[in-house]
Amino acid sequence: MYSKLLVSLGGGIAASRLVQSIAQLEANDVLRRIGLARRRSYVVENLTLIGLGALAGAGVALLLAPSAGSETRQRVASELGKVKDATVNALRDARHQAPNMLQHFREASNNEVSPPNAT
Repeated sequence: MYSKLLVSLGGGIAASRLVQSIAQLEANDVLRRIGLARRRSYVVENLTLIGLGALAGAGVALLLAPSAGSETRQRVASELGKVKDATVNALRDARHQAPNMLQHFREASNNEVSPPNAT
């Protein structure tokens, strides 16, 4: 009698642990087990680091350039103004293009999700 109770209790514990481990699985875990994996793209991060390095280098070059302080400050202010204007223009363009891009993504996702026409 106790052996059936212990087997039942052991089965219940094992089942609950199995459910917990399955609940914690993610898509990457399953793909990795079968030899597939999603590859993470580091392109944006690398470009960001390159851009930050270029900005730091440009700043150091401006500060160490052989010119008067007032000229250097004027040049830095002018370049920062150009960067600000370019950023504002890029954001304005992105804001105008966002609705079209969103509509394009919606149409593409609807085309992928909808079942093929059965004839």
